[in-house]
Amino acid sequence: MYIKLFKLNFTMFEFGIKGFTIDTILEHIYVTIVFVIYVAVRVYKFIKKKLKKTNISNELNSLSVIYEKLIELRLLFGASRVTITQFHNGEYYVNDTSILKMSITHETDEDGTARVIDKYQSININKYNKFLIALDKNDVVSYNNVSSIESHYDDDMLLDLKLYGTESFYSVKLHNTKGQIFGFISLSFNENKEIDITEFKEYANMIGFLLRKK
Repeated sequence: MYIKLFKLNFTMFEFGIKGFTIDTILEHIYVTIVFVIYVAVRVYKFIKKKLKKTNISNELNSLSVIYEKLIELRLLFGASRVTITQFHNGEYYVNDTSILKMSITHETDEDGTARVIDKYQSININKYNKFLIALDKNDVVSYNNVSSIESHYDDDMLLDLKLYGTESFYSVKLHNTKGQIFGFISLSFNENKEIDITEFKEYANMIGFLLRKK
């Protein structure tokens, strides 16, 4: 065959000798063009990925803006602690299924409130199965009068809230551009407190947008 990828050297003489029809010629040309475009796109994406470098200044500026909003949110509601938790792929089980994990990535606390970010890194999502199922089904999950709620062995979130003396806790899920949950933002209070859920969700959406821009 005289038609080869990356080298199209057709002549009317060759067409006549080999008995190629116009439709056959056009079909081969089309397939070749599609293949070349596909390879070019893959090469472009590969080179772009290799050449992409993290701009530390931009990252720090973005981080600064996010923390400013978190502090603003904490002061607005008078919260003891505000955290952002994000999901990520951890490792793999022997059957090749992913071990999904979550980590607190951002935290701001009022004076006198213990930081928890270091204690919540790469946590298997199974640990908070009950809480996460509720969050998946609802925009907001809340706990109030925590100290008066009977502890349940299958609710590790409740147990952790009791451990840190939290009385009220609110979480709003964060979505990516495809509408998938990539994490959640939480408010913690050392006293029982009702908040404006709508306003909290508005702040969460704004902070989620800033996280997606990073």
